Amino acid sequence: MSEGGESPACNTGGFVEKPTLHSHGVDDLTLVWDYSESPTLVKLLSVPFVPTPYGRKLGEAGAFGRWENALGHYATLSERTKRLTVQLKLAKSGELVEPGSLTERVQRFVVGLAVRGLEPYGEPCVRRVDVTADLRCAPVVGDAD
Repeated sequence: MSEGGESPACNTGGFVEKPTLHSHGVDDLTLVWDYSESPTLVKLLSVPFVPTPYGRKLGEAGAFGRWENALGHYATLSERTKRLTVQLKLAKSGELVEPGSLTERVQRFVVGLAVRGLEPYGEPCVRRVDVTADLRCAPVVGDAD
């Protein structure tokens, strides 16, 4: 603590300007569906995969040996629990999805599962959300201790 009782990490140092929020949103969302009682589990078990310590990594080597995700996103199916985990990269590289658009984006993915005959049996559980905020400020502010 400094002499004034304020920790150095909280000391603003007399900044002339405060950073402004440029953009905010979600970069990455990981959802889990329980397929243990799902009538579509048999179809999900027939999706091409490679075994991993975490379960079946859904997909296969495509052209020139490049990995192709079977569901369009990184997905694993736990053989023990019959839970499907999908890491949804919802935005293009360098972009973010606004929180208000998350429901629509997830619904679009679920419709894609249904088209493949892999409709989830229940509601998803959120395992991970990567929330990001981009701030803008003068370089002198960003360099200040």
